[in-house]
Amino acid sequence: MIKISLTNSENSKQLAVAEGFTDEECLMIATYGSENGLFKTGTVNNGTTTIVQPGGNDAIALTDIIVSSDKLNNGTVTLDFYDGTYAEIILKANIDFGLAITIPLVGKWIGWQTAYIRLTASGAADAYAAIGYFKVREDKALAYDAWNALR
Repeated sequence: MIKISLTNSENSKQLAVAEGFTDEECLMIATYGSENGLFKTGTVNNGTTTIVQPGGNDAIALTDIIVSSDKLNNGTVTLDFYDGTYAEIILKANIDFGLAITIPLVGKWIGWQTAYIRLTASGAADAYAAIGYFKVREDKALAYDAWNALR
């Protein structure tokens, strides 16, 4: 076996190594979200509920989305970023036949400062969501106008 490790040149601290499912150490290559992410769930029936709030002026970065619903003719389920002023739709689906969708996100699915994730269901059908996310600190998060300008 070749002994190799990745170290920080400033403090010589070993980086990105973890014990696996055996006694062997392995070099980790993973996204920030997969190592530091959280998840929250929510349910709504004929209304809107907030699932994830960033806190302060932080932002939310999405890593995974799971949405399902009961079936309802002419019903819809919507998932969006919202800050009280601006709304940006992430997902909008007709639920005539119910809904079951999972989305493992890759890329910069980051909202703007203070934007939270909300789930809306129209009609008398239950909608469920599980949101994988991590918070982006205020000093790294963008205000809406700056965020929107990058799109």
